[in-house]
Amino acid sequence: MSTATATAAGDGWTSGALARASILGLGAFLALLNGQVLTPILPLMASDLGVSEAAVGQLVTVAGAAGVLLGLIAGPLSDRTGRRPMLVASAVVLAAASLATAAGGSYAALLWIRFVSGVGATLMLPAILAATADLFSAEARPRAMGVIMACSGGSMVVGWPAAAVVSVRWGWRAVFVMLGVSFIAELALVMGFLPGSRPGAGPAATLRQSYSRVLGDRRVVSVALAGCLSAASWFGFMTYLGWYLATQCGLATGHQAPVLSAMGVGYSVASLAAGGGIRRVGAARVAIGASASAAACALAMTARSGLWTAVAGAVVIATLRGAGVTAISDLLIGLRPEDRGTVAGLNALGFSVGVLMGAGLGGLALANGGYRLLFFTLSALAAGASVLLARRGRGAEAHRFAPTEP
Repeated sequence: MSTATATAAGDGWTSGALARASILGLGAFLALLNGQVLTPILPLMASDLGVSEAAVGQLVTVAGAAGVLLGLIAGPLSDRTGRRPMLVASAVVLAAASLATAAGGSYAALLWIRFVSGVGATLMLPAILAATADLFSAEARPRAMGVIMACSGGSMVVGWPAAAVVSVRWGWRAVFVMLGVSFIAELALVMGFLPGSRPGAGPAATLRQSYSRVLGDRRVVSVALAGCLSAASWFGFMTYLGWYLATQCGLATGHQAPVLSAMGVGYSVASLAAGGGIRRVGAARVAIGASASAAACALAMTARSGLWTAVAGAVVIATLRGAGVTAISDLLIGLRPEDRGTVAGLNALGFSVGVLMGAGLGGLALANGGYRLLFFTLSALAAGASVLLARRGRGAEAHRFAPTEP
């Protein structure tokens, strides 16, 4: 046996582990693409449905609203039922919602259908995160998390261009047929190859009891809040990046696709690399370093710069985000094994709040102080995440648990 093979076997990272991580990664890719796929096809949908682009944009909003409303329930529910049933149910819901979107005849019907699709994604993502902790050892978990986060970043690299090409050639409805078929494939993979896992140690607990235990753990609260601030910094940056490149750097919206692709590649590569970094120096150090570096990079962008400097800064920030979100997720999900689904649900809620916070605070900063204040605000959010991680993250590092047996 080679040294590399022996090392992989020693930390539980085998070909079977890679296959399981890839199945979970495909689910994350599709669930995120479900929310993002509308972006490149909104004009086609608006034209076909006979509504404004602002109105069709509400199809994105209603799916996100489902995440905010049901995010707190989805995690504890997976603690009660186990991860595999949740993954199966969510794949069924998302497949049905995608195919129904393709067949939808009216704007009003699509609003309800896309809300249902948001329910499916809300059920799937926390279950994927909790299943990662259940199915992989503490040593193999960083690699698995890296694969899953790299796949989620692929929704930007692969998903958007594929949706654009399919919609131009066969129409926007074909995009949702493709997505529905993909969810059916994910369902088959989960049912055929992903082992089950026992429900958490507290399946009889009420929703209030589950969150009382989790919120009483300062390590969980601090790391989850750091994840929320990190998400706010990232999504605030992504929300206004296109306008910044167009108005301040002279790069028209139609020419920004290569920049987004480069950012997606950086995000995915860093997610994969973070697995090895976590095993060497620990998730807390990787998360702290990524957040602090992102804060410094955003602060540097407060100085007016040219196009290539701005593009380089965007790619660096995306790369740091890939490493940081992988480390924060690995750190958080290793806590409280009896409440992993609840922890994952709290993480998902923090993510949703972070998206809203980033867009809202970013908009206020931009309106009152221009891009300089915007980047300063985003830097402060990332710095806040690094401070929280420095205070509590290293204490959480010592609590890494073995997986629950299938």
